[in-house]
Amino acid sequence: MMSPTHRIVTKGMVHNILGDKLHHKPLPDGYLKVSIDIALEQDAVLPIPDDVADIRLVRDAIGTYVAWQRNLVSLNLQVK
Repeated sequence: MMSPTHRIVTKGMVHNILGDKLHHKPLPDGYLKVSIDIALEQDAVLPIPDDVADIRLVRDAIGTYVAWQRNLVSLNLQVK
């Protein structure tokens, strides 16, 4: 059995605040609200697709907010 590979599929920003909601629903436990700025792997499937807006792939989510698993978010903190 093969182990899963981890790769960077998108770049964006985390927008979580306490009690934050996504599309009028509470975020699932273990997820963050992120905005996608750049799709590095256009055909990567979102962890939680937005069926209402028909957004299932990373390329479709550019400029929107999506839920992303906290353990799959890698923060690059830069002090300006």
